[in-house]
Amino acid sequence: MVVVGCAAPDAEPATGSDCEDCALQVAPSDFLVADRGLDRILSLSTAGEVHGVVAEAPSDEAALLDDPSAVRLGPDGSLFVACFGSNRITRWPVDGPGETFFHDVYLEEPVALAWYGDGLLALGNDTANVAVITAEGALASEFGYPDLRDGHDMALGPDGLLYVATSQHIGHGGAIQVWDVEHEALVDVFGPPEEVGRATGLAFGPDGALYVADHMHGQLLRFEPPRLDRVLVSEGLAGPLGVAFGPDGRLYVADEAGIHAFDPETGESRGPELGLGDALVSPRSITFVDTR
Repeated sequence: MVVVGCAAPDAEPATGSDCEDCALQVAPSDFLVADRGLDRILSLSTAGEVHGVVAEAPSDEAALLDDPSAVRLGPDGSLFVACFGSNRITRWPVDGPGETFFHDVYLEEPVALAWYGDGLLALGNDTANVAVITAEGALASEFGYPDLRDGHDMALGPDGLLYVATSQHIGHGGAIQVWDVEHEALVDVFGPPEEVGRATGLAFGPDGALYVADHMHGQLLRFEPPRLDRVLVSEGLAGPLGVAFGPDGRLYVADEAGIHAFDPETGESRGPELGLGDALVSPRSITFVDTR
C-alpha cells in the first residue's frame, strides 16, 4: 500500500506526514481522484467513502497542485500529478513534501500521464503533444503536433500503442488517435463525429475493449478498436471525464455530478453514487493505486 499525507477531508492539509500513527493508509482497493475544484488529491473507497486528502499544496506553493488533472502512482511509491494550471508535473513522495518533477516550455496544460518503460508520458492540451520524460525528470523527446490537437486523456493499449482521446475537428476524421510511441508516429484514427462528439476519458478493460467517455453527448462508449461495439451508457451522466477500471471489475466514471460505477457488460449502475459536496467539488480523473 501507499502512504501519503494524513489529512481528513475537512482538516488542514498535512502532506508528506512524518507521523506514522496518523498517516493515511491507501489500500489497493481504493482509488485516487484529482479534484481540480479544490486543488487536491483525494483517496476514496470502492464503497463510496472519502478517506481523506493525500496531497494538497501549501498556500505559498500553490503551483504544486494547481488545477490537478491526473495522478499516477510511481514505481517508487510516490504520486505523480499533472497540474493543468501551472504547466508542470509534480511528485509527492511518501516521506516528504511535494516537489516539481518536470516543468518545461514543451509541456503546457498537461491533462494525462502514463508510464512507458522507465519514463513517463505526459499529454499536453495546449502544446498539442506528448512529452516523453525520463525517470530523472528531463525531456527525452516530444511528438504529436500538428496532428494531435485538443487531447484530453490517453492510455496504453494491450497492443503497446498509445490511444489518445481528443475533440473532433476538421482534418482528424475521428476523436480517438492511435500512436506508435517508439517511432513517434500516428498510425490510426477512429471514432468519427457520428460516433463520438468529444472524447474526454478512456480506459482499456480486462477484455481488451476500449471504454470512452463522450463529454459532448453524456455517454459511455465501448469500442473493439477501431470498431464501435455499442453505446454502453446513454443516460445519467453529466459531462463524463475520467474513466477507470477497479479491481472489483466495475467501471468507474467521474463526471460533473460526482463519481459513478457501472457494470462494463450491461452498463447498469453498480454503485457507489458519490455526489459533489464539501469533500469533492470537481473530479477530473480516477486512478486505482494498484495500477500504473
